[in-house]
Amino acid sequence: GLLRLHLISITSAEAAQAMTQAVFIAQGRMAETSARGYPERGTKTGRVERNGQHFAWRVEVTDARAQNTRGLSLKGLRQVRAFVTWQHGGGQKNVQMTTYVADSRIHER
Repeated sequence: GLLRLHLISITSAEAAQAMTQAVFIAQGRMAETSARGYPERGTKTGRVERNGQHFAWRVEVTDARAQNTRGLSLKGLRQVRAFVTWQHGGGQKNVQMTTYVADSRIHER
């Protein structure tokens, strides 16, 4: 019983570590994209290895769209979405984060 509990504890710790690394990767990619100012539309992808775990990432930049904006203009606003995937326990896991970046010249228009 104790051995089984120990194995479950190790598996849970590995899953938590992988999830934490995926969140850090997604945050880093979003920060990198936002740091350049108003990002260009498009998609970038890559792979990274952390602590023996392999992660695939994708960042998508699109014009922001919203429902029920009641005439509010979203020109000058971009949606940045970061996706990170990895394999764990025979299945694929993923993390997704979204933020919005405004054109700093939005008030000049």
